[in-house]
Amino acid sequence: GAYAPAPVPYGAAELVGTFVQPILDHFADAGTPYVGVLFAGLMLTADGPRLVEYNVRFGDPEAQAILPLLDGDLAAIAVAATQARLADADVMIRPGASCTVVAAAAGYPADPRAGDEVSVPTDEQLDGALLFPAGIADGRTAGGRVLAVTGLGDDLGAARANAYAAIEQVSFAGMQYR
Repeated sequence: GAYAPAPVPYGAAELVGTFVQPILDHFADAGTPYVGVLFAGLMLTADGPRLVEYNVRFGDPEAQAILPLLDGDLAAIAVAATQARLADADVMIRPGASCTVVAAAAGYPADPRAGDEVSVPTDEQLDGALLFPAGIADGRTAGGRVLAVTGLGDDLGAARANAYAAIEQVSFAGMQYR
């Protein structure tokens, strides 16, 4: 799963300066400036933040937690990035928080079981949450990460409560989540 915003004792500018800007500078110096999504997966340790991974895509569940908090037009932001006008784009984050919980198939991650019937709540039943199907085909499990729900709320506690209330309405044999 994932949640946002992350209450960490580091400012965004400090983290970007340490983990993102050096990569962007390297590509620019090599004559291949990078335009796109660059997700830096960080782990907080006793010695400070450490880089775990970079992703150059909208990964799930990270994007499923962050994008619902975007207060603006994602397409307009992406176009502005491709036209080197990102500094002029309105990238605003709405107040509140989100929490995404992933439901995985039996046997995940080593050998996820396919073919189990999946029951999901209706949009009306979600109340404060969003549903993101992933490993579902014809109403049955078809992948390891079957789906995710993202709860939204005024704070992380409310978002978490909404996420778990929604995922408790999902069912399939062998369903597992944390």
